[in-house]
Amino acid sequence: MNIKELLEQYAFHDSLVEDMSFENNRLEFQIYLWNWKQTTYEEQEDEMKNIRLIFKEIRNFTFKGTEGTKEKLDGDSILEFNCEEEIMIEELCYKVKFVLHENVSGKMKIIEFIAKEVEVIL
Repeated sequence: MNIKELLEQYAFHDSLVEDMSFENNRLEFQIYLWNWKQTTYEEQEDEMKNIRLIFKEIRNFTFKGTEGTKEKLDGDSILEFNCEEEIMIEELCYKVKFVLHENVSGKMKIIEFIAKEVEVIL
């Protein structure tokens, strides 16, 4: 799925990033998604559900945080998750930005990278 479609299909604001791993140009997020905020939500469903996002062929990965912030994610709230189209080597890619709020300390984390697509595992 392309990343723009992902953001059109799911509402991520305030959902929780439980974990992140980055190895071999593959970035994976484990997210506890606010299911009740989704347009497809039905009352008999759980209000929250786990979802995994797997981005492959990652380029230009950066992780920035306020002083004392750790790169480990553990229940950090998603304040912003967006993307911009970007052409790299004649291919359509997406510059992705996550802005996270560390719930315990209140510190901010920003994760940015470039990817072509994302795999969604429910």
